Amino acid sequence: MADAATAAVAAAFPHSVKLSLPFPSERHAQIVYDVLRVDREPNAKSRREMAVHGSSLDVEFKASELKFLRVAVGAFLDLLLLSTETLDQFGLAQ
Repeated sequence: MADAATAAVAAAFPHSVKLSLPFPSERHAQIVYDVLRVDREPNAKSRREMAVHGSSLDVEFKASELKFLRVAVGAFLDLLLLSTETLDQFGLAQ
């Protein structure tokens, strides 16, 4: 049954991209994850899955069309930049 569900998602969202974003520490990665996970995708034709693995934030985007993939990745990168600049500006105790 899980294979059928996976196949259905793959058919509905055939385009994907994976990013692995390194951070100075696991705490940095977790903070950025916590900030970004609350933001929804710009539209229902794309999906985002995130996970923290050590000091890396791994993100996978899936979309029904390439243009929706581009929009989702672009919006995420804008928020990621804001998050990392905020961490740099205010510092973070190790």
